[in-house]
Amino acid sequence: MFYYDFRFNTPDPATLPTTAFLVHSHDGGRSWVEDRLSAPFDLQTAPVTPAGLFIGDYQGLAARGRDFIVVFAITNGGKLDNRTDIVAVGANALTP
Repeated sequence: MFYYDFRFNTPDPATLPTTAFLVHSHDGGRSWVEDRLSAPFDLQTAPVTPAGLFIGDYQGLAARGRDFIVVFAITNGGKLDNRTDIVAVGANALTP
């Protein structure tokens, strides 16, 4: 399962550090392994829509042998003409 997390957030209201994670289980869901996929990025610099901050809905997982390729969006430092990037990260999620 892929998700974004705010665990590296700080008291600074001007930023919103957000990190991408992948979790996977090797025992039918009794326990889980978590892999961090990105460094914290500032979600506060994402484009604003009527629903709030939005980096896109571009997430996906693809198998590559015994590994995965995880595709997801992150912010890129607040460039006004292009505030987000799509990245692809390899993750070994089939072996503990």
